[in-house]
Amino acid sequence: MEISEIQNNLMKQGAIPLYQLSILDFLNQAKSATQIAGTEPQRGPIEDDPGRGKPGGYDIGLKVAERILEKRASLGGRFTNLTQLANIPYFGIDKFNDLVYTFTRLHAPIPTGLGTEFDDYMMALSALEIVAYREGFSDVDALSALRKIFFDHNMPGPKQNENHLDWDTVIPKAKRITPPVTWAISPSLFSAVQIIQSTTSLKVGDSWVDPQILIAGLDARNKSSRVQPEIKELNITSNQEFATFLLGTSVTNFQYLRSFDIRKNSEFTIEQEPFVESFNTYSGSPGMTAYADAFNIPYNPNQSLTWNLITYYTDQADEAPVK
Repeated sequence: MEISEIQNNLMKQGAIPLYQLSILDFLNQAKSATQIAGTEPQRGPIEDDPGRGKPGGYDIGLKVAERILEKRASLGGRFTNLTQLANIPYFGIDKFNDLVYTFTRLHAPIPTGLGTEFDDYMMALSALEIVAYREGFSDVDALSALRKIFFDHNMPGPKQNENHLDWDTVIPKAKRITPPVTWAISPSLFSAVQIIQSTTSLKVGDSWVDPQILIAGLDARNKSSRVQPEIKELNITSNQEFATFLLGTSVTNFQYLRSFDIRKNSEFTIEQEPFVESFNTYSGSPGMTAYADAFNIPYNPNQSLTWNLITYYTDQADEAPVK
């Protein structure tokens, strides 16, 4: 199978960046050939495309799955582009069709059921992450690049939000990362950048979240470092706490709330005065939801930001009680 066949197939099947990202995450997360091929005679996670190839054909088997893992190892342990699947022995266009069919028809995450605003935001994220992967960014570095869209004066292209904080101090391990210039010069990617840069309140199902606070908190979480605040009364121990504090939590509320097991903002309870009024004003805000989610997403640093968010919020929606 040649690179051109892969590219043509992706176009014919309408495999937009979000779907391509899902395939890359699936292949990169596999720890064994069985996780790609399944266990015979049971059907594996990849389904045979009934509309392409031979009728009653086979999906990806163990031997081909092993060759896929061997190719991944030769690339340093990670696929960054689906064209890297070219020229794998016995992995032809028929089996590639099955892979694309599975993730665009059977596991299609769009629409997620969480609203068009959320879906559009995920589409923008995935378009930018795909390009970052192709330019050699790891998953966690792509996340840092996304955070720098709205919190870094060095980001090329759109004008930055007013922000006087030195984020290289808050997240020093991301200092060396520069967002791909392609994001600013490609018209379609520039539009995606504008969506990410301008969205400070994102509707997710029936709730709202500030994605800028969320992404900044996750970036700090993945590149964790301790901080020593000058204000001794401010009980902050990590740069993640510092980032989320700076972006949306008052000193009083932060100091009081961090001793609680934060799962989601609806579970917070404050009984003592004078915290009640100020907390109730802030507790339902997109900022507080993002603050809680940044701490509680079971984030996989070896998976894209897009898929971490889709997995987390769709799981939350599935677990929510029926009204």
